[in-house]
Formats: sequence, C-alpha cells, structure tokens
Amino acid sequence: MSTKAVENIREGQKKAEIPISEAKGLMSGSLREALEELAEISAGLNLVEMVTPVNATEEKEKWLELARKGLFTDPVFRYNTDLLETVSAKRAQLSRLDGDFLFICADSKYKGPEDRAIVEMIKNRFREADYIIGCAGAILEQDMSFLNTTMETIFPGVQSELLEAANAEAERLVEAGSARTKKHDFALLSDYDRKELRNMKIGPEEIRNYFWIVAKQYGIERTRPIEVSTSATSIDVRDKSSVGPIVVIPHTREVSGLKLLELIAHEIEGHWRASENAQAILPLIGGGALKPADETLYEGHAMLIEHQAKYMLEGVKKDMAKPWALSTIGLALAEYSFSEAATRLYPLMRAAGQEPGEDELEVRVWKVCSRIYRGLTDTSKNPRRYAFTKDQAYFSGRMLAEDLFDAGLEHLLEFSTLSIRDLETLSQVFKIKPTDVKYRRRVDVLTNIAGILLANCD
Repeated sequence: MSTKAVENIREGQKKAEIPISEAKGLMSGSLREALEELAEISAGLNLVEMVTPVNATEEKEKWLELARKGLFTDPVFRYNTDLLETVSAKRAQLSRLDGDFLFICADSKYKGPEDRAIVEMIKNRFREADYIIGCAGAILEQDMSFLNTTMETIFPGVQSELLEAANAEAERLVEAGSARTKKHDFALLSDYDRKELRNMKIGPEEIRNYFWIVAKQYGIERTRPIEVSTSATSIDVRDKSSVGPIVVIPHTREVSGLKLLELIAHEIEGHWRASENAQAILPLIGGGALKPADETLYEGHAMLIEHQAKYMLEGVKKDMAKPWALSTIGLALAEYSFSEAATRLYPLMRAAGQEPGEDELEVRVWKVCSRIYRGLTDTSKNPRRYAFTKDQAYFSGRMLAEDLFDAGLEHLLEFSTLSIRDLETLSQVFKIKPTDVKYRRRVDVLTNIAGILLANCD
C-alpha cells in the first residue's frame, strides 16, 4: 500500500507545475473564514487526549504490583467525562459549518485542479472532525462498534501483510535474544561519553529546558508552550489539545542523557519542526488544529530521524521500529483481553532482551498494552475486537518514510504532519521542492546538546 502511494506521489511530482507557494492564496475570503471556524472547533479534538484514562497512573501501579509477582490483570479505565461532553457539544456547530462550506465550494471560482486539491483536503478534515466528535459519545457509552469504524476511517487499515511483517520482526528479535550485540561504527561520541550520558538521570524540568533550547535554535520556540504535566502519560508534541498546540512531559518522567538526545531528535527535530514546516506552506490545514489524525508519516519521519541521530552519535544502526504494538493490535483484533495480550507478549519481550536504558520488562509490557486498549473501560473482555490502532504508525510509518527516502522524495518528510493521503492529493497538482522547507534540520544541534550535557557532568 505504501509503495503504491509513494509511486503515485513520484509520478505526480514529475508532471506538477504549480508551485506549492501558490496554495496559500487559494485559502482566502469566505473559504478562509470557514477554515478558521473549523480550526476553532477542531482545536480540542485530540483523540489521544480523549482516550487517555484519568486513572492511568493508579491502574498502572496496581497492575505492576501484581505483574511483578507473575499475575497479569485487567485494568478498569475511567475517562475525562467533562472533556468528552465538551467535545460532543460541538456537533451542532460542525453541522452548520459543513453546510456553509459546501455552499462556498459550489462557487465557480473553486473549479480548477489546484482548487479541487485543496477542497478535497478540507473535506477530509470535516469528515475527521465529525468522526472524532462521534467518538466522544462512543467512549462514554462504550460503543465499540462506532470506535472501530472510526479507527478504520481515520487510521490506515491494519493489513494482514503488515501484521505478518511485525510478527516476523518479533520472531527475529526473539531468536537473536539478549545475546545480540550492537556494532558500533565511527561515532561522534566516544565510548566514555556514551557511558557518561547513559548514567545520567534527567528529570522533567530539565527535559523541558533542553527541549526549549533546541526549539530556540530552530526559531520555533514561540509557537507552543512546553509544560510538565500531571495528566500526560508520555512525552507528546500535540498540534491540537484542549489548550491548543503544546508539548507535554509527564511529571514523573526521568531519562538518561542518551535517551534525551533520542527524544530531541524524535519530538523536536521530527514532530515539532515538521509541523511548523507544513504550516508554512499550507496555513491552517498543514498542521495545528487541522492536523490530520493519521500519524503514519508523522511517526515514520520521527523514527527515521531518531535512527539517523543514533547512528551519527553512537555509530549504532538502530533496529526498525519495535513490532510489539502492532503485534498487540493483532491480539486485540482477535478478541484478546488486556491480561491475555500481556500474557502472550511478556515471554516474547523477555526473550528479545532489554536494551541499555530501557524500562523494566513489566513497565514496557504495560506501556504497549495500555496504549492499544485505551478507549475501553473494562479491559477484561473485548468481544467487539477493539484496538486503538494509532500505534501501528511507528512500524508502518518507518517503512513508509524509508520508501519516500529511497524514492528521492525525502524532502516531503519535512512536511510529515500531512498524511500520505494529503501528499498524494497535493503532489498531482503542486510542485513541492526541497527549497520549500522553511526550518531545515541542522546536524550541529544534537552535538551541541551532547556537549552541554557532558560539560555539566564535570
């Protein structure tokens, strides 16, 4: 599927003649007003935020206590009722705006191929907003049939070939086991430096400060705040949330110096920078409140940058994205409960071994399973074969990013808040060149941060 999409993009770019810079001018007048109102509605439509349990920390602690004794249980999740009711209330406003938008699009001035490309993208944003608003009520009522439909509509379908690839990678990791070694090629960091960075403990406030330093070096530090959060369960760059664009860091998060460098590559150089690049060429619909929920390309690009950074700094060719999330999605789609999936996953991840700096095994199993089963209240049963399928993006996205890179289209990854569907639509009409990238990646940024970290060791 990804290969076909990449081929369509490549062929489209051979024929496209209209510079992408002209797309800005198409979103003016009444169309821009409709987009601004849609952005206002969509700003709080963060599906991840909606399915994040308010009792995640409490359930995690209870689950880990028993898991460490060899007993895997089924957490009972609760969700933010106020948030979900607020989202549900946006339905009437969206329905009215949808009618206005269709009336605007009927105007003869929106009949050119470039207009149709932009209008098609906007229609996709309307459809996505409609589904996400519907999800709020479905989570409250535990209507898993509707949630499954939403997963299939917003995120790419979980294809059998992809599950087979993930399971094959899992088998490879298990066969290699903890005995597998990482070959270190030439690296910018010495063995001594790597050891020093690996032994560091960096808390949430320090993570925040380093994120800000990197954002400032790229000139994007004023585009969103970076906050240490008591409700976030993982570090996340969010274009949309109940409080607008933001970067959140869990208040309990602690990482090593090496992990911090990986996070900077992934979250700041990957996600945050790509969002600003996409919004520079396509204001309103390139990112921000109208960023698409499909993050396959978004995560794939960030995984690729993380891989490149690890190789540059440590001389290590990082494995492809871990297959555990996708394998667990397969289990959930086969009606496995949370505890059944954890029981199946635990021995596989144990046999695959633990890399330096990784969390203990039980924590990693919890992290994988809780992300796939979020949205369910009672995780002890799953008759509707529900799975929150967003996390397939890490595995399939890495493959997609490499396909674009191999096709000589790596500059398109710099706009990865756009979905692969968006890029297919745009590429048939608009020419997108490497010079259209506003915030270019700088190889000195990570080495500068590594130098600061090591200087603070002394």
